[in-house]
Amino acid sequence: MTDDDQITLNTPLPVPPAVETPPATDPRFPLAQIIGTQPMKVCKYWEEWLNEWQNASFYQRLGLLEIGILMSRNTIEGAYQQVQFFLTLSDYEASRELREHRAEWEALSRTATEVLIRELFTNSADRHADPSWTWLMKTPELFELVLWYFRPRFSLGRVSIGAIDYADPDEAKAVMRKFLRDFCRSAWVEENYGRQPWRVQKRPQMVPILCGLGGPAIWETTDPDGAIKFDDECMKTLEQTILSIKVSLPRESGYRFPKNVQEAVSCGVECARVYMILQTIKEEEKKAEKEEARLERIEELRKELEQLGDMPTSPKTQ
Repeated sequence: MTDDDQITLNTPLPVPPAVETPPATDPRFPLAQIIGTQPMKVCKYWEEWLNEWQNASFYQRLGLLEIGILMSRNTIEGAYQQVQFFLTLSDYEASRELREHRAEWEALSRTATEVLIRELFTNSADRHADPSWTWLMKTPELFELVLWYFRPRFSLGRVSIGAIDYADPDEAKAVMRKFLRDFCRSAWVEENYGRQPWRVQKRPQMVPILCGLGGPAIWETTDPDGAIKFDDECMKTLEQTILSIKVSLPRESGYRFPKNVQEAVSCGVECARVYMILQTIKEEEKKAEKEEARLERIEELRKELEQLGDMPTSPKTQ
């Protein structure tokens, strides 16, 4: 070792590189990093959360949204208000009504949508248990609120769901579509979640929504056991939905509503084709019922003959 290589007592030791300490934030709430050092109260109940929201800054509200859906719901009214708040804020049409602070509203709306997809629309229950969102079907008010959020939009040649159309990315759209299909299915398979007459009464209201999910969603949702459960009222609503879709005809300029279901089929309206198939099935079912009744009547007459005792039940063979 040379003199140049020796380290004396006065030689400063090398300083190790600084190690960044990860922020002590809950990984479920990434927006807490945006809030920084601004104080924010930890809320346990929805009413307390809502009070904090009223006086919070824009960045604090972003953080509050990340925890709001997890607030305790002491009453069904609190649950309704919480869902109503998030669905209203997430609604794709809400920002159109605002003239000021539109950019901030859209940022809050996107965050609310992300939270809804993660905490509400995604089923976190075991595969053999009822969905984690089953509590949304406990009252007509909650049920109606979900149907409002996923209300259909009528455009040229089709029906769509605005909330799904405006969702981003595609993974979010897939989660919302699955949730909505299973949610509507609950009205037809009511024995899975407890029989509720009011849910059955809302079946016609869900017909346009099913059209917005695509034609196959109608029979996939309403035909769980191989028997179409579209009653006459649902068929009437389906027909009205079809006749409310503007179409473009080859020999006409512009757009107009179809005169009948057959014309809508010729214009490529998918749910119109579904209507024709369902109508044919119902007609064949009626024929089958009449045939079954006819065979039952024949059997009854044969039994009457047997009871008489003076006539053979079948011709004697020679």
